[in-house]
Amino acid sequence: MVWKKEGVLFGLAILLTIFFNLNIIEAGTMCADNQIILRLSSPTNAHGEVWNGAGGYTTEICYDRIFGAPAVNTDRTCQSLNTNKVVGLSASTNAHAEDPSLSNYPINVCYGDLSCTARTGSCVGNESLVVSLSANTNAHLSNSSSYPVSICCTAAAPPISCTLNSASWDVTETVEGQNVDLEVITTNCQGLAMSFDVKERDGFGGSDDNVATNPVNVNVALDGTAVTNWTAEWQAEGWPESDPPEYYFTATLVSTGENIQSSNELLVYQTIPELPEGIVICSDYGNQQACNDDLYQVADNSVPASVDCSDPNVDCSCSWNTGTMSCDASWTQQNSSGSDIGTCYYVESSTDTCEDDGYLTVDLIATWIWDSSCDSACQTQNQPLAASCQSSQEVFQCPAQIPLPFFTFYNLLAALVLIAIVYWAISMRKRKRRRKR
Repeated sequence: MVWKKEGVLFGLAILLTIFFNLNIIEAGTMCADNQIILRLSSPTNAHGEVWNGAGGYTTEICYDRIFGAPAVNTDRTCQSLNTNKVVGLSASTNAHAEDPSLSNYPINVCYGDLSCTARTGSCVGNESLVVSLSANTNAHLSNSSSYPVSICCTAAAPPISCTLNSASWDVTETVEGQNVDLEVITTNCQGLAMSFDVKERDGFGGSDDNVATNPVNVNVALDGTAVTNWTAEWQAEGWPESDPPEYYFTATLVSTGENIQSSNELLVYQTIPELPEGIVICSDYGNQQACNDDLYQVADNSVPASVDCSDPNVDCSCSWNTGTMSCDASWTQQNSSGSDIGTCYYVESSTDTCEDDGYLTVDLIATWIWDSSCDSACQTQNQPLAASCQSSQEVFQCPAQIPLPFFTFYNLLAALVLIAIVYWAISMRKRKRRRKR
């Protein structure tokens, strides 16, 4: 009998121990250290302490248990104006608490990106209850809503994923040695590093060829664009070797490996093609792509002679005017660091032709536009530059009549086929005559 009683008592002791430990585990929640906002001495009617306080309190107030996912920002440093303050404590342990808007107590419990407000009653909207207080100050704490003052907090929204929307060359044709821009348009990727890999497309089913030098990496700008440039290279396409190689590029986010391929291809000529008849100045380009490409490089000939397009700080270009749906000339002045100061735009107007005397007379109506990066001090300093952007009448020499090109392989092949057809026709005619005889 004695042994039976002792066995029963021993069993009850084990059950009580398990029950007690389960309560401790339930009260303490035992979350990861970086998820602990603060600790309480018990689930209710409690004193508080900081997350690593000397009291070793077992009831943990855990971010991931409250908001359903681990905190990304686990910094406990108080932000400017204590915007991430949860509660104030009278000491680092064994402390009374007060709501975050008050400053009576020396210890501020702050956490990540939380934004907390003391409310009487329930939390509202997307707020979650972190702790409740028995009063606004000099209060005991509870990990439930048993007290009248609710400390309600909202967590910062999770970061929106970065999206690569499009990638393209700024032109579709250029000449070896010219700089061309590569642009990627993104959403929510600001500040992320982007790398670029240019390849020459193999048209015969083989592997695409690498280029000698790839563009440098850049960070995505605040407007969501990543723009870098590349010096165009010429590679022999195959046969015939005079065909311009076709290039595409792949842009890759360095941090994630996500990538996107350019939607257009870039043709690179070894030399500037023969200038076709009728292309003298920018306005002779009839569409936006040809205007922006300026393959025949007439931009330098489309601005007043006083503009030195060979100056490394002056960029002369053709640009499409969406208002007039025409191609106009412009020149952009840069400072010594490569930043744009402003651009002089010209609207071209002419009723003259090259037919009468070999010269083209054009009226250039000028407009100066400051670059957005040029502030008031910059504008004051560069007023003479803006003043030099003036309307004028210019006379441009027309290109000479284009000579017929020398036979290419395809011309030769076509000629041989034509000759064979002629000889076959003559032969058939002779045979018919013989039959008649």
